[in-house]
Amino acid sequence: MRRLTAIGVGAAFLVALCAVPAMADTSLAVTAGCALNASNFGLEVTHDGTNTNAFLIDDSPTNETRHIVKVFSKLTAGYTMTNGDTHQMIRARDPGGSGTIWRAQVRRRPDGQFTMVMWHNLDVGSEFVGEVFFTPNANQCFQFDWQASSSAGAGDGQASIKKCAGLPKSKTNRDNFFVVNQQQLGSFAGIDPGTSGVICHDDYESRRAP
Repeated sequence: MRRLTAIGVGAAFLVALCAVPAMADTSLAVTAGCALNASNFGLEVTHDGTNTNAFLIDDSPTNETRHIVKVFSKLTAGYTMTNGDTHQMIRARDPGGSGTIWRAQVRRRPDGQFTMVMWHNLDVGSEFVGEVFFTPNANQCFQFDWQASSSAGAGDGQASIKKCAGLPKSKTNRDNFFVVNQQQLGSFAGIDPGTSGVICHDDYESRRAP
């Protein structure tokens, strides 16, 4: 699997990654305002209060049994969601087989605080992996680490979420015998009409080894 330091190269990343057109009315743009370094570019995801999806698709992963993603993300000032709402930000998938393998979601808790949440699929059902705080109006580095079990029923799979400088929230010894053949980044699956504002992403990378 190639390393995608993606969004830092701006428009070229959009062309390479967007295998299908993004859907309006949630919109995508490559902007300097969403970059970690003002001389580069980041991905700007703008919600306009509707529940439409917009995301990038990368089909370069090939039967991956380990999938590690790191990304810097920021909820810009004024970003809002209804308390209790969630929507997906990253999906790792096997489009020709098992569908979504793991997903990262932006959540606004009932107490009004924003968090990043990870779920993964098991051989039977799915499972909440963990949750870390997502402080508004600040760039934060998140890392997601998924590893398939070595065979069906082997019980040696794992998944974890963490802030890059923090301790992981993990699930281990799991039956999750799948492979990853696609990754998606944007906003989709669960966007509610009350969601509005901008989420920025930069320095997205994916790899198969720590």
